[in-house]
Amino acid sequence: MQRVVGKISAKVFLVSNVFLLCGVYVWPMWTGDVIYPGGKVIPSATVEVPNYYYQASDWLDIEKGDFRIVSIPLPKLGSQVAYSWDHGYVGEDPTRWLLPKTVVVSGESGRGISGFIFDEVIQENPPANLGAILNLFNARYILFHRDTD
Repeated sequence: MQRVVGKISAKVFLVSNVFLLCGVYVWPMWTGDVIYPGGKVIPSATVEVPNYYYQASDWLDIEKGDFRIVSIPLPKLGSQVAYSWDHGYVGEDPTRWLLPKTVVVSGESGRGISGFIFDEVIQENPPANLGAILNLFNARYILFHRDTD
């Protein structure tokens, strides 16, 4: 009889500990309370990518050929960008992960020579032969982010 009671109490103890550990102790993770909600200066850590990026991805995926995309304006703080999405976004430029084609200027390792060309030549003083410069990069489309902060 004691053996049965001991087994039952051990199972109850184990189940209650698992419930406390996975249910009560991690409750803030289930509800999302561990994610910074955002303030006046620093945006929320919650990221919700706008639907138009997914629409652009679907459209570019249908386009035939091997080409690249130029993403402007360039990040002003190295590789960090700030977008005015619903919850805001500050971080590495996500365009390279969201689009199916290569993005010429992403912040992966700084701007490099392509960033210099786009920043100094194209954005500051667009030349008449912009098409020829874009052709050097095999860039078919320019993605202009109107949602930057």
